[in-house]
Amino acid sequence: MLRRNDVQARVHGKDVLPMGGDYTAQVMLGGIREFLEKTEPRLLGNRPRPGCDSNPAPASRGELKQVVPARPPGLCTGCPERPIFAAMKLVQEELGQHHISADIGCHLFSILPPFNIGATTMGLA
Repeated sequence: MLRRNDVQARVHGKDVLPMGGDYTAQVMLGGIREFLEKTEPRLLGNRPRPGCDSNPAPASRGELKQVVPARPPGLCTGCPERPIFAAMKLVQEELGQHHISADIGCHLFSILPPFNIGATTMGLA
């Protein structure tokens, strides 16, 4: 399309990104960094000197526990699933217990208080 319209732009893609595999955040960051290094290195600003470790070793769990507060498992305050779980709880009060299978993820939090409605878990395994 570019050539047909006489647009002389250089196209990048598989020269900075892998041919296959997941485009994870790290892969994308690396690809964008490589693209900018090739095309506009000044946009990268200050970078570590060659040979410096720009990615220090990850903190141990013990170190993280000192600075990151514990977060108990549960649904987020504004979770759109809450009304659904509340409605299911009301149906159970009216019709009796149901066997409810929760999926991996937020749905699994339905087994915790205040809902207590999950019976089994299915999903990724």
